[in-house]
Amino acid sequence: MWPELERLPIHMPWNELRERFVAPVREAFAKWITADQGHYEDQLGFAVGRLDEGAGLVRLFAITGALSRPADVLDIGSGNGGVAFAFANCRTNRVRTLDIVPNPQLRECRRELNLPVEAVVGDGGALPFATDSFDIVLLFDVFEHLPHPSDVGREVMRVLRPGGVCLVTTPARFNWLFRPDPHYGIRGLLLFPNEVQRFIVNRLFRRRIRRSDGQLQDAYDVEHTYWSAAGIAKHFPGPKLVDVIYGRQFQPPASLPEMWKEPSRAIDTLRLKLRFFQFEHLLIYKEMRPAGTLTFDPLPAG
Repeated sequence: MWPELERLPIHMPWNELRERFVAPVREAFAKWITADQGHYEDQLGFAVGRLDEGAGLVRLFAITGALSRPADVLDIGSGNGGVAFAFANCRTNRVRTLDIVPNPQLRECRRELNLPVEAVVGDGGALPFATDSFDIVLLFDVFEHLPHPSDVGREVMRVLRPGGVCLVTTPARFNWLFRPDPHYGIRGLLLFPNEVQRFIVNRLFRRRIRRSDGQLQDAYDVEHTYWSAAGIAKHFPGPKLVDVIYGRQFQPPASLPEMWKEPSRAIDTLRLKLRFFQFEHLLIYKEMRPAGTLTFDPLPAG
């Protein structure tokens, strides 16, 4: 486990938390996607890995100093709650989740883990919280599923405190053009428009999920996969700064003469410039960017 996490005041050891989280998730998952579905293994790995993803995000915020003081955290579209539980394991955080309907996996995990997570049922486009209520808002693998993303973006900016940050995790279309897509495991799916994707997923590959009443239904539920960070940022109104989390340390961008002399720096510079098309995690700061944040030159937005 990362040393940054070990220094945080926590409710239980991280390895214990993971063991206790994985068991109920595996049990509940089999009721949603049957093992004969082609995307079963990929989606199961995603489900059990949400806690690890959440721990990685906690580490990021710990490094920046955002968790050095009590933080109010909202996880919108929390699913099984893995990301929320990672944040709730830190004693100084106050964590709420919000889903449009009660999530049975989240309920089972809350019972097993007994961490202080308040689960709220509500609409992301009309958040039942006061203005300036949260320091951190999480939209983890939910933004591509939103039918009205501008409504959610407006509400996120309303409930964020000045200097607060919304972290958006969503697949960049550019990254998945020739790979098995992250939702259904179909290679090259994101080369096509959404309605063609729907036909491919539901009719050609016959991907299915199981509803709460036991009946099977078509699996495709993606509204839009974005090409660029700017395409996402436009849904968040008002003054803001936008950047992406990029999992590498770079030297400062090279000048043209330097790039000719050092090809490796040229490649790094190109990757840095392309990060707004190869993102996984976007950081959207309300009104200002606090000192110490791990970002590069931000994308002008707002």
